[in-house]
Parts: sequence; C-alpha cells; structure tokens
Amino acid sequence: MELIQLFGKEMVNQGISLYLDNKVIIIDEDTHTVKGLVFDEYYYLVTLTFNKDYSIVYPSVSKDGIKDKNPFNKPYASALMFNLFLEDKYDITCKCKLDQLKKPKLQTDFFADQLIDLKCYKDTIEILSNHILRIQNYNTDKRLCLFSQSIDDVFEFFDSLTSFRKRIISIQTFIHLYAQLSFNFSNQDIHYVIIDECNQRINETLNEMDNPFHKLFYQTLLLNDTHIHPYLCDYNKVINQSNNSH
Repeated sequence: MELIQLFGKEMVNQGISLYLDNKVIIIDEDTHTVKGLVFDEYYYLVTLTFNKDYSIVYPSVSKDGIKDKNPFNKPYASALMFNLFLEDKYDITCKCKLDQLKKPKLQTDFFADQLIDLKCYKDTIEILSNHILRIQNYNTDKRLCLFSQSIDDVFEFFDSLTSFRKRIISIQTFIHLYAQLSFNFSNQDIHYVIIDECNQRINETLNEMDNPFHKLFYQTLLLNDTHIHPYLCDYNKVINQSNNSH
C-alpha cells in the first residue's frame, strides 16, 4: 500500500512534517486497527482499519470523536500511516527520500520521554483523548457551560483513580494535551485555574504516598517536566535538608 498513491504527494509531505514535529501520538493498536491523535491546532482522532491482507478500509478522521471529516484533503491520516510505515507495519510503503528525514527529537516539551514508556500512560491515553476532544469543542460551540462540564468530568476521572501512580501520570499527560490547545476566553484566568487545579492534585497525591522511593521517582519525573512545576518542591532536597539538620 503506497502512501503517495493513496493520499497524493502534498498530503503525504504535510503528514511527514507533522510526524517530524512530534505531533503524532498512537493511543491504541491491535492486529487490524490503529487509533492515534494528530495535533494541528486541534486534536484529530484518526482511526485506521485494515483488512486481513493489510489493505486499508476507509480511514476515519474526526475533531470531536463523532463526525468524520474527509481523510484525503487533510494530512492527519497520512501522518499516522507514515508513522506506521517507519515502524515497518501493515505493508505500508512510501516513495519519499528517506535519507532526508531526521528521526524526531525526544518529545521533551510535548510529551516527557519517560511517560510513553510507562504502562499506566498507555492505559489512560485513550480515555484522556476522549476527554480532550470534548473539551476542545468549546472552540466550535462557544458554550462555556459544556466546557465546564467537560472539565469537571476530567477531574472526576482523576479523583476516581485509586492508584497513585495512575492518577499522577494521568494528570501529567492531561496537562500536556491541554497545554497545546488555545481558547479565546474573555477571562484568561479560566485556563490558569485548570492548570493550577491539576498541579494541586499532583501535589496532594505525592503527599499521600508513603513509600519514599516511589515519591522520589515521581518527583524526579515531574521536576524534569517543564509543563509542571508551580506546586512541586524538590523532595530530594527536602530529605537532604532534613538529614543535615540532625
């Protein structure tokens, strides 16, 4: 299955650009189905379904998770398929000059590189993608009440997680997703309140941890994340200061 033949050269080139800018996130994958988020001012949910011979069924692209958009006049399906092509999956080919492509940089500002290797990240990313699609609908319908309800639903999801590990990684991942979106609020404090609430929940969760080794691990993970810092102290420094005082 040749990408340029399927999408055309322009759409494939635009898809490659999105891939190189680290805008492609695979959220779920099995034998014949791949789901991913592609960010281009908004998040687009892309679903690829393959037949047994790996020929592709009509790809689905959606900005709200409900209505489909034409997948052939925007580069989001081609971006996800190019990602799969580089991983040598689903018999995808691409007649492009690979020697000119550079491997994407680690996603240190978009996704902390440690996050994607954690199992609980993979367990929650699809749930969070559904939440983020509902939240970004504010840019379409401009109804603040629905936006507020969507945010409340996210916080209820966080509060329902009994695992400290899963709760912290879910909140951290959500901040990364949410921080990419722009909202034309008359009161910009709404945005900061949401981020602050997330950071407070992270801090409260860390304070509930009894195991000092677990706490140190997550403190290190979070302190290396440029998106998350206002409510975090360096736990390692606190331990050293406490030891020095004795």
